[in-house]
Amino acid sequence: MSAADPAPVLDDIQVAVIDDNRHFLVIMRAMLRACGVRRGFACSSAGDALALLSEHAVDLVMTDCRMPGTDGLELIRTIRADRRFASRATPIICVSGHAEKRIIEDAIRTGADDFLVKPLSVNTVLQRMTRHLFNRLPYFETATYFGPDRRRILSCTHRGPDRRGDLVEL
Repeated sequence: MSAADPAPVLDDIQVAVIDDNRHFLVIMRAMLRACGVRRGFACSSAGDALALLSEHAVDLVMTDCRMPGTDGLELIRTIRADRRFASRATPIICVSGHAEKRIIEDAIRTGADDFLVKPLSVNTVLQRMTRHLFNRLPYFETATYFGPDRRRILSCTHRGPDRRGDLVEL
């Protein structure tokens, strides 16, 4: 976003932030407020997040990838796989202090919409939230995957056994 772009209206957006580091949760709350987000939830574990998401629909999930017990990638797998979650098709951004290629690829393969490396800036958080809230990728589903469709050519004519699933209407 440039200075000439109008600021997105985020005061009605509800964000869930999941991280085992309570200091990061405080920082994220301040960043989200600076972005204009006024409603949200903070969870310190994947278990707390699953309990929350089974009761509340949110507009965006931001989760740490590495947490004790159930990590962020397993959290994403569970959210994406369980049709009972209202948040199943919610944009999910992985946030991590670990920028190894394998971790980023695992997050994307798991169904994350994006990946941010800590430390974060307010501008980066705002840009990514805006992208995934207002310019969403279409989602598709196969027997083993539900999540954003990153294919560049959407008019695929391949019909063989390795064909990816059809797009899902959100």
